[in-house]
Amino acid sequence: MSNLNTRFQPPWEKPEWRETAVAWIKEQLAKLGLDVVGEVEQPHIRPWSTVLRVPTKHGDFYFKAGGPTQALEPALLQLLNGHRFQDFLPLIAADMDRGWTLLPDGGPTLRELVQGKADVEAWKRILREYAELQIANTEWTAELLATGMPDHRTSVLPKYYTKILNDREISLVGDDGDHLTEAELKRLLEIAPIVKEMCAELENMGPAASLEHGDLHDANIFAQRMEHKIFDWGDASLSHPFFTLLIPIRFMAEKMGISEYDSQLDVLRDAYLRPWTRFASFKQLLEIWKLAHHLAKFVRTLNWYRVVKATNPDVVSDYHSSVSGWFKEFLNHPTKRF
Repeated sequence: MSNLNTRFQPPWEKPEWRETAVAWIKEQLAKLGLDVVGEVEQPHIRPWSTVLRVPTKHGDFYFKAGGPTQALEPALLQLLNGHRFQDFLPLIAADMDRGWTLLPDGGPTLRELVQGKADVEAWKRILREYAELQIANTEWTAELLATGMPDHRTSVLPKYYTKILNDREISLVGDDGDHLTEAELKRLLEIAPIVKEMCAELENMGPAASLEHGDLHDANIFAQRMEHKIFDWGDASLSHPFFTLLIPIRFMAEKMGISEYDSQLDVLRDAYLRPWTRFASFKQLLEIWKLAHHLAKFVRTLNWYRVVKATNPDVVSDYHSSVSGWFKEFLNHPTKRF
């Protein structure tokens, strides 16, 4: 992956790639007796994935293509549909080798519905339902890893911590506020033994590793008639389940104009933790979340690091700051032990 000549060059804007993709889409829809009736649009282009909107007389369909860090999604969606089809959009078609999926329109996203408002009740339901999904898939470890998703269990996190910080191909240090200072980088390297101890402690506290979405916010949730379906699983990993809670908490804090540590957000934390009381007391779960909340900020560097290392440097140079920015957050967490 470190060889620049073998790194992924996103083909999404090349006419020949689009022609191939649209031909595949039409072939899959034809199997359902459907024809494309209008222009295929491309509303989403990123270095790691792209989305095409495909109009038919029976509604829109959405095609997604993922780069090497997102290629797990077709196999994961197939697995999730097989175990809990009621919780997900049906997978219309997939090409496992190319990382392509075709799904029906899921309707408006939660973000579109709430229009900037903080819908606490919706998130309480979503987090309870998501916790139940995670509890169920603690039994699917081998199947989850077989999709090609990253293994980010707490036992391997220390290895990634030192690997990323020592990787000189990544621009972690800079003069702006988004990058680390030399002093911060030095401090992060010094505390590596403490981070290893924190990871071991979280491993011992449990619960078992399970599916972690990686980017659970309101634009990745379809919402219709009190029903919610989570999508966009390209950043998923097998990891500590409580890491999931970081992003919803932060997004809600931003909407409410408060700190992510504000007690007003405890209702969301508690809604997520309650289903886990079948494994530990609520008091114990609060202690687990306290440690997971801190470590989750380091874990956020992992997907950004994977994207940066897998993709042509000219395309992802701006994303180095996403790696360093989360390290900075980890270093400055208010309950840090160092």
